[in-house]
Amino acid sequence: MSLLVQLWRRHPLACLGFLAGLALTLVFLLRLALFTFYWSDPDHRRLVPEGWMTPGYVAHSWNLPVEEVAAQLGLTERPEGKPPTLAEIARAQGEDEAALLARLEGWLDAQTPISTAPAPTAPAPTEPAPAAPARPGEP
Repeated sequence: MSLLVQLWRRHPLACLGFLAGLALTLVFLLRLALFTFYWSDPDHRRLVPEGWMTPGYVAHSWNLPVEEVAAQLGLTERPEGKPPTLAEIARAQGEDEAALLARLEGWLDAQTPISTAPAPTAPAPTEPAPAAPARPGEP
């Protein structure tokens, strides 16, 4: 009899728990891979804002904190449920969508995105080593 069949017959709950954990791990691994491939593509960075985008998408695209983008859009608190799109935000504020997008785009152009890479360091200036003091009696 196969080892897997023996395990299943003796410990069905443990096998089900293991399979559920394995399935969950694979789901999160696939999700990680998809997000990594999507956001590593330069075409998804610093996108011009469009009505279908959410503040979180814009913030991620520009590598800015979501809170800053939300504050720029006039959002004071995080909405419950599904995040609103920029078009929905403009409608809720009674503003023209094109005007909101233009205002957001102008603000984004003025921002310096937070770099995830360490800041480059300037090379230390090279100074000559100080001369060793002469011993008494040596020239």
